[in-house]
Amino acid sequence: EAPAFSHYEELMFGKCSEVTIQSVPCAILQASAFVHFNDGQTLGDIAGQYNFASLSVAVSCVTIGFLVSTLSFDKDVDAKSRRTMGEFYGMIPDGTAWRFVSFVAMMM
Repeated sequence: EAPAFSHYEELMFGKCSEVTIQSVPCAILQASAFVHFNDGQTLGDIAGQYNFASLSVAVSCVTIGFLVSTLSFDKDVDAKSRRTMGEFYGMIPDGTAWRFVSFVAMMM
C-alpha cells in the first residue's frame, strides 16, 4: 500500500502549517506590541527595551522569510519538479554561488 503523501510532501505541509499557524500570528502579535510599546513612558525609560523589541520583530520576520524561502528553494531545485513543470520551476540557477545569492535575495 502506497502512502498518501511522500516524505517530501509531508515536510512541505509541516513547514506551511508552521508558518501559517505559528510564525505569522506571532510576528503580528509582536509587531502590535512593538507599535503600542511606549504608551505613557519616556524614551529614556524604554530605550533598552525598545532595542530588544525591535530585534525580536526583526528575528521573527527573518525566520518567516527563511522558512518560506526554504519551501520555494527546495521545490524549485527539485529535479522532478523541474522535469515535470519546467515552465514554472527553474528560477534558481545552477551553481552554488548563484543558488546562495538567490536564496539570500528570497529571504530578504
